[in-house]
Amino acid sequence: MDKEFEEMCMKKRTKEIEPSVIEITNPLQIANLAKSTSILSAYFLSGAKHMLHSNSPLLSILMAYFAMEHKTYEILALNGLKVTSHVCAIKGLSRVIERRDLAETLSRAYENRLEVNYLGNMKTVDLDRNRAKNFIENIAIPFIKEIDKVISKIS
Repeated sequence: MDKEFEEMCMKKRTKEIEPSVIEITNPLQIANLAKSTSILSAYFLSGAKHMLHSNSPLLSILMAYFAMEHKTYEILALNGLKVTSHVCAIKGLSRVIERRDLAETLSRAYENRLEVNYLGNMKTVDLDRNRAKNFIENIAIPFIKEIDKVISKIS
């Protein structure tokens, strides 16, 4: 076995990880971060809708999840937080925004993303398309609209 591969990949290691949340106080930075994450959310949602009509419709679930995650980053940015991890995004919705319901929805969406990303669990294109369409229409879009409602109250 290759020694470098064994050391890096097969042995326990301690890794120092930078914080996943950084406080930002500069109003311009807050506005720019909120705007860019909002644009990314719309971009991923557009991609999710487009992928529904492809032969790979489950990719729509991944894209729709990222639309939800970026929308979460937007609302957290408006609260002075730059978040770079899905776990902290979920915790932020629950603890900072105080919307446990939205945090639970994002958490379940994350589980869907992991299932598609790592397990595949593909059926037929038509069944996968229906599953993805349901995810977009009944989970992602209502979630994004609800975040937008909360944002409109704080803006």
